[in-house]
Amino acid sequence: RLSIPLLTKSRSRLRSYQMIDLFETIRQEQPRLPGWCSLEKALALASMVVALRPAVTVEIGIYGGSSLIPMLLAHKLTASGGLVYGIEPWSKEEAVKVQTCAADVEWWAALDYERLHTDFQNAVDRLGLRDYLRLFVQPSRNVNPPANIGLLHVDGGHDASAIQDVVRFAPQVVVGGLVVMDDLQWSGGAVTRAAQRLEQLGFKMLYPLGTGAVYQKIR
Repeated sequence: RLSIPLLTKSRSRLRSYQMIDLFETIRQEQPRLPGWCSLEKALALASMVVALRPAVTVEIGIYGGSSLIPMLLAHKLTASGGLVYGIEPWSKEEAVKVQTCAADVEWWAALDYERLHTDFQNAVDRLGLRDYLRLFVQPSRNVNPPANIGLLHVDGGHDASAIQDVVRFAPQVVVGGLVVMDDLQWSGGAVTRAAQRLEQLGFKMLYPLGTGAVYQKIR
């Protein structure tokens, strides 16, 4: 029979092995998933889930799943009962509406959204992540923000919709919870203003991450 110190040590080793497996799975999956989430950011997002054990994680702007799949994998590892809300319309009309320059409108108009949606769904099923996902195939403005958000990833439109996403979803983040903003320096300045609104809502910037930053709700 294990003593308490040995049992604790055994559990700690098990968690370490599980984290190694999680990170290795993310490293293998990232190249298959369309999107701009770097491996560094993917591992950071997964680590936030493991550390926080959020009751609710929300991502606004899935695209091909390069940031959402790592968070889903982390939820599966923790088996803490948390859910991931993924929000993405996969619609050309919606995508071009939130762009801030003609070149971006042209690029987003040419995408195969049905293929992106199908490939994401296939990845979710292949990795056994369906039980942890609540998927909303619609614009974020049409989704009622859930309560008790522990981790919020804002990576949707770069126009005023970014501000709207923060204003609607960030108040539902629990004290101590995190918001990850993406593309803070995007043209037009709306994403920067969205981040500034976070500070007005009681969040503090912790550190930069990729093209964005991580904020924590302190009040």
